[in-house]
Amino acid sequence: MQKMELSAAKAAPAKTAAKAETVTLRDLGAALAESHGLPKNQVNAMLTGMVEAVGALLKKGKRIRQRADRIEIAMTVAEVERSLAAQNQK
Repeated sequence: MQKMELSAAKAAPAKTAAKAETVTLRDLGAALAESHGLPKNQVNAMLTGMVEAVGALLKKGKRIRQRADRIEIAMTVAEVERSLAAQNQK
């Protein structure tokens, strides 16, 4: 599998938390399409379908487990909501 690189610039971590740059699903689709030689509309449709499927599973209370470079993500909708609420209180 090929690694993809987004055109977003990576900033060095600073002492104060800087606002993270937003990367859209369309940006991810364009990068994947280019790196795999596929049409952008096909990749965008696949990513949209994946997001919808993940959302449906989370709404049913399922956990999604994804391992990416030693960072493991496994959260339910309630855990995501609690995490977002805690971040907004800071």
